[in-house]
Amino acid sequence: MEDQNPILDEDEEDGMEQMLGEEPQISLNALTGSISYRTMRVRGNVKKKHIIILIDSGSTRNFLNPEVVKRANIEIEDTDSLPVSVADGTRMMSTTMCKKFQWEMQGTNFQADMRILQLKGCDMVLGI
Repeated sequence: MEDQNPILDEDEEDGMEQMLGEEPQISLNALTGSISYRTMRVRGNVKKKHIIILIDSGSTRNFLNPEVVKRANIEIEDTDSLPVSVADGTRMMSTTMCKKFQWEMQGTNFQADMRILQLKGCDMVLGI
């Protein structure tokens, strides 16, 4: 019996979005660091540096502030431009990413690909 819910890696997700014409989305809460019933703010660590993480159900991807990249000396790579739709109708472009970014949150280590995007009020957004 075939699996009805295959898990896609980041590259497969990108391909699916291009085929379906869907753009990743980021909420205004994520861009401004505002708290709402759709968000949760937690502390984390990257290379022994403290960061503020916004878990946001209104965002469809994971984003990392370029300031964290500089502060923690994180390696990034250029990628194809990825338009990101903001909830207010504007669009932003992400042209870089950090693959296999590692951080610690609430005593647990995590790893995920992160798109680099200018954020205010938080250092990282975890989309749902």
